[in-house]
Amino acid sequence: MKKYLLSFLFCVLSLVFASCDKEEDGIEGENTVTWNVTASDAYAHLLFDADNLKSAVRVNSGYKYSYKTIYHKASCSVKCDDEYTIITVKGYLNGKLKVEKEGNQSVNLSISVKN
Repeated sequence: MKKYLLSFLFCVLSLVFASCDKEEDGIEGENTVTWNVTASDAYAHLLFDADNLKSAVRVNSGYKYSYKTIYHKASCSVKCDDEYTIITVKGYLNGKLKVEKEGNQSVNLSISVKN
């Protein structure tokens, strides 16, 4: 009976330690975040700001910005003076689409790197 109990305990402990493996996440270390900004008006002037920028940048529709980060959250904001222009922002984490949001005048978006 002790053999079965010991074997069972060993199996349970091996499952617990196997589930704590950090390499399965694929989110440890440095991650690539990409923001893709488009607008309904190709000539609209947009103000783009992201986590690692020192100051906001004026861009046009079709702007794409990528950077590497070690933080657990990435965010950006896009603003437009024209209230009729529809802004679409897509957020990618390591090449996979994670979030997408549409709005007028202002769009704020964030990606949680660690679930």
